[in-house]
Amino acid sequence: MPTKLRSILVLLAVAACAVTLAPAGGEWDKPWQVVGSATQVLDFAAGAGRCDLGHPAVIIQGGGRASYLGVVNIDQSHCLNLASGQFYDGQFTVTAADGSAISGTYGGQSVPTVNCPNIAAGQCVFRILGGWEITGGTGRAATVLNGSGAARGTVNTITGMASVFLQGNVVSDGALKGEF
Repeated sequence: MPTKLRSILVLLAVAACAVTLAPAGGEWDKPWQVVGSATQVLDFAAGAGRCDLGHPAVIIQGGGRASYLGVVNIDQSHCLNLASGQFYDGQFTVTAADGSAISGTYGGQSVPTVNCPNIAAGQCVFRILGGWEITGGTGRAATVLNGSGAARGTVNTITGMASVFLQGNVVSDGALKGEF
């Protein structure tokens, strides 16, 4: 077989493999992040039935910016083991001004920093280390299938203020329009 014909056949075979390996339905995987600030409160009543006995729910509300959504409201809650600092059964929704939203779950660990005037009374600044997973989207984000990444931030139990930073990837089966 002539060299030129063999080269063309090899290129066609490579192109065919590339087409069969492309994600189905136009799926794509892109970086996603949320940066925000929020206030939080411990709510033992809200934890009843959801959290382990004696573990309060932590209700967090705030705002910030999210990839593809722009300016957002941040609503989240989780259960907190006060003895260990572990937080679990977290649920979040990041909502844009037009109502488009991305929701998911999270969990992790709060770690005391050196800024703890009375840690026995829970007065401390904690570093937040965790992970999150996207469960779906609505509106402009309705094509979101899933995603995951790291959760970082701080929470000041004296003031109730928290910072939120989510960074990872989002997988969509179509065009996710908005700010990047």
